[in-house]
Amino acid sequence: MKKILLLGCILAIQSIYAQIISKDPSFASNGVFTMPGNFTFSMIQDPGGSIYFTHNVNTYPGINVTESYVSKLTSNGIPDTAFGTNGTVQLPYNNYLNEVKIQTDGKLIVFGFTNSESVVISRILPNGQSDSTFGTNGTVVIPSLVPDQNYSSYGIILQNDKILVHAVNYGQNVQHQHVILRLNANGSIDNTFGNNGYVATQGSPAGRTFVRTDNQSNIICFNSNIGFIKKFNSNGQPIASFGNNGVVSFVDPNGLGYASTGAVFVDSNNKILCALGSSGDVKRINVDGTFG
Repeated sequence: MKKILLLGCILAIQSIYAQIISKDPSFASNGVFTMPGNFTFSMIQDPGGSIYFTHNVNTYPGINVTESYVSKLTSNGIPDTAFGTNGTVQLPYNNYLNEVKIQTDGKLIVFGFTNSESVVISRILPNGQSDSTFGTNGTVVIPSLVPDQNYSSYGIILQNDKILVHAVNYGQNVQHQHVILRLNANGSIDNTFGNNGYVATQGSPAGRTFVRTDNQSNIICFNSNIGFIKKFNSNGQPIASFGNNGVVSFVDPNGLGYASTGAVFVDSNNKILCALGSSGDVKRINVDGTFG
């Protein structure tokens, strides 16, 4: 009798979980939207529920060119034909590793790399048209910036109406330090940030450098290969009260950086949480750089 009851409970639990993981039939086509293209790099949702995503399309063996796009879906997973052309906008320069963010005014910021070692940042109006008040025809090109070899040390962070850009500085056919720049609302370099517009994070080669901001807009750089955490205020100046003049060493017992770190997160108390892939541990760093 007990075995029968136990079996009944197991079947009931399995039925509940099966219902939880089932698809939402009201989304797209029976719960599934088939992504276009060969690669989807970034996805984000606005407060109204609309979904934006970047994707690339490889036209080989035709023209043999990889084209890049940002597309918009309604909250029900249907292409929003009011955005761009039938819900899609083609990005300039056929860039890759594209990342999309949404400003509070609804404008999109799209970041990507070109094949000529440059970063391309475009600002797009809510209707899919280029924002002519940003850069040249809505686009800014920043030369000599590349992703690292693990394709992880790059991205954009919105700081009110300004944009933080970070990637690996490129020069003389080698990868040098990871750097952070800030752009003004019109796309020009903000020379009030850091040292004439940019800061270089500690260590070389760049390795994997995560960049996060806390609830006070301080900027935290976490390099897992070399083993350091560096903290700047919102204007790119080191925070002296964090570790040793803004820097905390983060190495294992052998003096090596945690190269397999997979994720870094700043919680609501401005403490840094990092997941160490090699051990499976999660470490927490306090606001002043001590561990706890």
